[in-house]
Amino acid sequence: MGPETQLRYVRQIIIHEDYDNTTQANDIALMELYEPFRCGPYVQLACVPDFSLQLWQLRNCYVSGWGVTMARSGGLPPALQEAKVPLIDLQVCNSSGWYRGDIHHHNLCAGYPQGGIDTCQGDSGGPLVCQDLYADHFWLVGVTSFGAGCARARRPGVYTSTRHFHDWILIQMMQRSVRAATATQLTWSHVPTTSNPVETPQTMEPSHFSSWIYPFNKLVDFLAVVQELLQVLKSGNT
Repeated sequence: MGPETQLRYVRQIIIHEDYDNTTQANDIALMELYEPFRCGPYVQLACVPDFSLQLWQLRNCYVSGWGVTMARSGGLPPALQEAKVPLIDLQVCNSSGWYRGDIHHHNLCAGYPQGGIDTCQGDSGGPLVCQDLYADHFWLVGVTSFGAGCARARRPGVYTSTRHFHDWILIQMMQRSVRAATATQLTWSHVPTTSNPVETPQTMEPSHFSSWIYPFNKLVDFLAVVQELLQVLKSGNT
């Protein structure tokens, strides 16, 4: 690996609670890392949109990954690959002669009607990013989900739309941040005292910890209620 390479380990994988392996509904997950990446020439951030971002506001969409390539006769490439793909209207993608209703409302289609350029096996979970029409930054609008073969005519790649899961992503991140902070406070409150009370955090009075822990626990409960409410609203919309 070259000097530009950054290696990170995964602390936890959070799979969407309504993921369906048969229909590929809610095909999204989060990875919590032990430490963040450093931004630089080879690593940059992509913004996660909500519904205020409209698809017509996007241009120059790209997919990338280390999946199977036709150029290598179905083998894996030695370097990260990328390709430019246009977004395809969801109604067209779901029509007869295309995917015939197998595409969910929370999916995106991207590729070419004639095929030829597409994601493939091994690219799942990779990004579909599009440039903002009025700015230079890119939006992470999709996550590679599935397809019928690779690069076939009228069978473009299907992606999970991150706009539809923006609230779910925020809730998962907030819940884990709160729990981590609560666990830290509990750990501090149970550290044995030492002979050096000035330099150790455990010398704080227990009442100080209880004043921190109680709001954190209430916030976790509140977030759980919010998540249930979002599920009810989603069910009502569908």
